[in-house]
Amino acid sequence: MNGMMKTAVMPTGGSNILTYLPVRVGGTTYAIDMSWVKTVQQVTRLRLDKTGSGPLGWVTILGDEMPVYSLASQLGEQPNYATSDGRIIIIDAQPAWGMLVDSVAQARGVEQADVMPMPDYMTDPTQRFFEGLVRSPEA
Repeated sequence: MNGMMKTAVMPTGGSNILTYLPVRVGGTTYAIDMSWVKTVQQVTRLRLDKTGSGPLGWVTILGDEMPVYSLASQLGEQPNYATSDGRIIIIDAQPAWGMLVDSVAQARGVEQADVMPMPDYMTDPTQRFFEGLVRSPEA
């Protein structure tokens, strides 16, 4: 997407700046609201689930075992967990869980005015992975 970066959430609260974490899956850059991110872990910590049902695998952080899901799989792409650049984004939820991505860049800020709603033709109410698009010259 030339000049666009997909974002996982819309900005909230009174701030005009959204801080997001750019992540790559395949050849596309996505953005995750930093308020969702608990920590980022190396892909080498991933223990694959050999049963083939449920999550891609598991990661243990401070004694807590968390399921890890592949963002690529959720988007209909092949997961790539063999790369040294791969990262597991731990999502700050109850319970916490991990999301495997191909790589992560440094967190950035974006003006709320640069976040646009998703076009109607790109939204499926049964599976809303994205809340908006971010105008970004780096994308």
